[in-house]
Amino acid sequence: MRLVIQQPAIEGIPASVEHIHRFFAESGWTRFEVGGEVAFFDSERCVVISDTHQGNLILMKDGLLAPIDLRVQPLSGALLDYVQRVCRKTS
Repeated sequence: MRLVIQQPAIEGIPASVEHIHRFFAESGWTRFEVGGEVAFFDSERCVVISDTHQGNLILMKDGLLAPIDLRVQPLSGALLDYVQRVCRKTS
């Protein structure tokens, strides 16, 4: 099996860690860590965005961030309970 994908080029530079964290915080997301990996939780929508490292967010000339390969996951049940608990500890 083979898979061919096409991704348009995005002009910009890798966003700094500070820029990424500030963007998510100013947008209402709660930062948390699990196993050394940083993720962000939206408690209103019960969604987590992970894999938010510098290689996956490009800072464009207009100041916006372009996502490349982020993981977006809706949460429920025990997983939601766990993330809510971890976020309470970090806030």
